[in-house]
Amino acid sequence: MKKLRIHKRLTALTASLVLLFSCVGFSASAEQSNLTPAEQYAAYIDSLDWPSYNSHVGMVEAAQIPESILNQMSTEDLVDAFLVYPLRVDLIAWDTYELGFQMVRRQFNGLDTLSNCPDGTIKILKKMQSISSATSVNDVNSDQSMDLFFLEILLVQPEFMSQFSKLLNSVIQQSSAALKSK
Repeated sequence: MKKLRIHKRLTALTASLVLLFSCVGFSASAEQSNLTPAEQYAAYIDSLDWPSYNSHVGMVEAAQIPESILNQMSTEDLVDAFLVYPLRVDLIAWDTYELGFQMVRRQFNGLDTLSNCPDGTIKILKKMQSISSATSVNDVNSDQSMDLFFLEILLVQPEFMSQFSKLLNSVIQQSSAALKSK
């Protein structure tokens, strides 16, 4: 019994060290490439051996954006990284989208960072527009439909709706000022 417990701890420690060193090694090589931070994250996600993860917790830990990449990301990069995040489907695994959003935000450093960007709503809307305008309505594929679906879930969250309200109030004030000056 005691040997089994020690074996489990050693296995967990070994797995953690392997993950840590692979993240550090990948981060160093990604910084030297010509890839954008979002592309670096996508390459990082593609490099992971997903079948080797035995738990959701392990997958969540592995799918974090390495700090060296996260610190370089623009708001657009964060939106793109969210669309690459392999566990974004967790948004819809809860009773409500709001609860799903809160859980994924706690689990994924990219969504947490995006939620704190003052221009997050605008960048999400621009991404949705670029996806929608890239193809005609008849040509939208399932990946694009899912991307739009997940971005819509983000937009209706209080963190992004409050930004939208501020943006709308700003536009109204500018319009009022323009009308008064005429």
